[in-house]
Amino acid sequence: MTKPDASRRLMTVDEVAEFLAVSRSTVDKLVKIQQLNPSRIGTRLRFRPADIDAYIERRQVAARWREEFEATRRHALPPTP
Repeated sequence: MTKPDASRRLMTVDEVAEFLAVSRSTVDKLVKIQQLNPSRIGTRLRFRPADIDAYIERRQVAARWREEFEATRRHALPPTP
């Protein structure tokens, strides 16, 4: 019998929380606001590692955009007296 490919292994809520260094309730909130999209296996939630990677990438892009926006805004605003 062959071992399943580790890259295709689904992650549990606890594994995602540990990987992201957040609480289990934070993972639940991210699911509720549709930032993470799990699969349901019976009554359990499971996450594809690629989806977690995509979430991290989206967060990094948003942070870079926010930094660029703030820098542009600081230079565009006149100094306050």
